[in-house]
Amino acid sequence: AASVSVRTREFLDDIGLVEIDEITRYSLNTVLDTDDMDGDNPNFTTWHNAVYTTQRIRTRGVDATRGVDYFKSILPDDTYKIARYDDARGPNGVLFGVSNAGGMLNESSLFAKTYDDFGRIRYSFGTSSRNRAEFRYNKALVEDKFAVLVAGLYQDNGHWRDWASHEKERFYGALTYKPTKRITIRANFEDGFEHKTLVQPSPMSDYGLPYYDNLLAFGVENLLFTPTGGNPSSAMREL
Repeated sequence: AASVSVRTREFLDDIGLVEIDEITRYSLNTVLDTDDMDGDNPNFTTWHNAVYTTQRIRTRGVDATRGVDYFKSILPDDTYKIARYDDARGPNGVLFGVSNAGGMLNESSLFAKTYDDFGRIRYSFGTSSRNRAEFRYNKALVEDKFAVLVAGLYQDNGHWRDWASHEKERFYGALTYKPTKRITIRANFEDGFEHKTLVQPSPMSDYGLPYYDNLLAFGVENLLFTPTGGNPSSAMREL
């Protein structure tokens, strides 16, 4: 079975969601990939995700794709420039763009509207030093012909862990030009800065005490050996 769920602008504003990482909590069978299926010990590491600018997502246990306007995205997302999110679960996500077998969680960017002038300023604060401000303004320079949209974001969020934080300074712009009734040309641009301190989602593992216990039980000569690439030795089997 396949399904598509839409997270509208109204839903995002009502719940206060600002990132895909938060939206996964409201998505069926969709979770952040914390390597809990790949680890070989209780301390499933996520440090290799530091090479990614965004954390991977799994849908129904399979890798899913983050998308921007139905193209693969490698950039951190944020709702200050998003019209809505579409969650296409399962391989049917391929029909809507470039997607992995798990599906696609796509963000539809805001575009300038040629029929009206509007804008908004929004500020939010909360526990754990939440501090976030954003603005958006749309201007129809030539009615039904040419319009521009600008949006900006400043965020300086803390965390209940003193050392964790998430800072953002981002700017977004979009243009819409309609030379004829049947032709529409759109362009957008984004620039900015983002820094996030990652939090290890699982507890640390202790490998020192097991080694020390085996050292007392079997002696150092049974703990040190040279791997041969063949069958395990008796010392290996004892461990």
